[in-house]
Amino acid sequence: VTYGGGGYLVPRGDTLLVGATSEEAGFENETSLAGLAALRHIAARVVPSLSAALVVDHWAGLRPMSLDGHPILGPDPDSPALVYACGLSRNGILFAPWAAARLAEVLVGDQTDVLLPFRIDRPSLAGSPA
Repeated sequence: VTYGGGGYLVPRGDTLLVGATSEEAGFENETSLAGLAALRHIAARVVPSLSAALVVDHWAGLRPMSLDGHPILGPDPDSPALVYACGLSRNGILFAPWAAARLAEVLVGDQTDVLLPFRIDRPSLAGSPA
């Protein structure tokens, strides 16, 4: 993986993966012309000869996050058997080990105060759909 130009490049066989963009798009998971242009600019800034490269594929994915931008982690106050681990947006892969360790503590019965700011019933989510 090469980082630079505002993104990253990953060689995959005879192709090159260029990433990534982030747009406020609701539940639309389609690539945009602006997003594709941004990726082409990233590639060209890192390797100028890529400015004329052929785009062979592109995709878009959703990065779910809560309304306040913070993850939702921990047991549901009304149904404690339901445990949340969601809303991490693009940082899910980065925070997964930490979140899993904290949730494992909850699942074996060790309540941890460290998850209090991430509860589903926190004031910053009041009135929003879960």
